Amino acid sequence: MIQFTHDIRPGMVVRSVAGHDKSRCFLVMSVDAKWVWLCDGSARPVGKQKKKNVRHVRIVNPAEETGFLDGLGKLGDNGQKNARIRQLLAPYNPKHPVFVDRNEGGT
Repeated sequence: MIQFTHDIRPGMVVRSVAGHDKSRCFLVMSVDAKWVWLCDGSARPVGKQKKKNVRHVRIVNPAEETGFLDGLGKLGDNGQKNARIRQLLAPYNPKHPVFVDRNEGGT
């Protein structure tokens, strides 16, 4: 059996480095020896967490947010939890580029 050693703990913010969600940031909800369960509050809400290999994520913010997870557990429904997670991750996820109108600057 392969044992992976890593410093990823629940409450940390990580960035995906592989897969269709590459370069997106997530909140780590739980961890075991090989897998992490991730949530971003929108595409991957609390009720539908992403199971990802621990080798495919990198720690963005080494400060552990265990207090954030405790506060998250006290919220009523999943909608409130997802909103809080989106607020936490907003500074880490890049904004979508604004596309220039095709009629500007042309002929």
